[in-house]
Amino acid sequence: MDIYAGGAAAANDIRAGWALAGLFAYAKETGQDTEPGWQEDPTAIVTEVAGDLIASVFHVARRLDIDPDSLVSSAYLHFTEEVAEEAQEAAMEELEPCAHEASAMPTGALHRVRWAFSRVRRVFSRSA
Repeated sequence: MDIYAGGAAAANDIRAGWALAGLFAYAKETGQDTEPGWQEDPTAIVTEVAGDLIASVFHVARRLDIDPDSLVSSAYLHFTEEVAEEAQEAAMEELEPCAHEASAMPTGALHRVRWAFSRVRRVFSRSA
């Protein structure tokens, strides 16, 4: 399965879907899915069930002599890289029309290059 077929944002949506499926399975296994009203508040799943699941993963790690902090560091590294891919893709999509506009300009090449760089700076300053 190529989760990047629809782009970085779609890949992150797929990842979020996998995580939700895991959270629902964990909630069902632990009986948390029977607590009144928990499905009505989406933040309840993330704050309560995810916290419990992460704590349980730490127990597994401890039994395997893996430092839980290393799991957190690794997960956060993956997350930041995936979010950065999404932001970079969005910035490139925003630049694409600029490139078409610049190539259609009747003025000299130097003017087109300066104009394009000003657009690039503006796009990246907004995404930073």
